Amino acid sequence: MRKTSLLLLFSLLFLSVSCGPIIGQLTRLGDGFKTFEVESGTLDGVKKGSRILVVGPFSVSGSGYHIARGDDSAFFYREFLRNGYLAPELYVGDKNGDPEELKSSLRSLRPDELKAKLGLENAPDLVLFGDITERSTFVAPTRGVLQRVGYRLEIVNAAEGSSTVINAVVRARFRDCPGLIVDELVRRASGG
Repeated sequence: MRKTSLLLLFSLLFLSVSCGPIIGQLTRLGDGFKTFEVESGTLDGVKKGSRILVVGPFSVSGSGYHIARGDDSAFFYREFLRNGYLAPELYVGDKNGDPEELKSSLRSLRPDELKAKLGLENAPDLVLFGDITERSTFVAPTRGVLQRVGYRLEIVNAAEGSSTVINAVVRARFRDCPGLIVDELVRRASGG
């Protein structure tokens, strides 16, 4: 009887201690892309070595929100640098300004005009504007902060004025979301 009681006690203790790690690992099943679609345009203009200007802060719509204004654009810039397929440059306008006004004022400018107006190192071939369409966060035991985030990304060919719009929704650890999107964008653009 004593052995059975001890076995039951240790079983219950083990289950209560291991519950967090088990739940944390089960959250991995929902990680990854929920959506990645090219809504309009093509990725033909996204060529290896192209200079891309990432413009921030991103605008917000739907259930999206900023963690810190300008961070999403900085994360995308960092991930483009890490990936190495495109040569990124970052421009973050007034963090308290209207991102839609900034987008409107830059959208029609050609590469040399963008370089002069924004004081850039190089004239960009592509310009990335973003809109955070949804975001929700939660804490998973042993994994940290996870988020489901949606972006509507517009890549404008600065010389031609044509654009490609991408809708992407991903769920992963907070810091991994932009990297997953950049890697998928590059994979599709390179034909991989």
